[in-house]
Amino acid sequence: MKIDQTVKRETFHIICGALIMSILEQSVFLIIKKWDFTVLLGNLLMAVIFVLDFFFLGITLQSVVKKQDSGEIKKSMMLSRLLRYGMIAAAFACGLIFPKLFNVWAMIPPLFFNRISLAVIAARQPKEPHDSPATDENREEGDEVEPKDETQNS
Repeated sequence: MKIDQTVKRETFHIICGALIMSILEQSVFLIIKKWDFTVLLGNLLMAVIFVLDFFFLGITLQSVVKKQDSGEIKKSMMLSRLLRYGMIAAAFACGLIFPKLFNVWAMIPPLFFNRISLAVIAARQPKEPHDSPATDENREEGDEVEPKDETQNS
């Protein structure tokens, strides 16, 4: 299967975000004088795992877009979530099992790297205008048109 350009591009954005936040995390450990090699390994372990998590999610979404059966889509997404969460749990368990190799405290911040990166990416993208109301031609059955609140303009 060929990897879609969108998956590649967004994964690259997540990698950049994880790298920047990993540098910040390492800096904090240096500033508070708690840095050692286990901090770096713990941080890298979880940062890589969460980049892989995002990449595998993108691959899954790419593959389910082609499917027609909603039951099959749901099964694929559930299996993907189970495997990705299993990967995260296994990596975290490795950190807990080998505390002399991985600093557990350094493994916690990468839990939030993807969300922070996605929030920054979303904030940087220009908003698309939604000025045109739904017309009868492009409105689907059951769609409701909300009346404009004229009091907000004055």
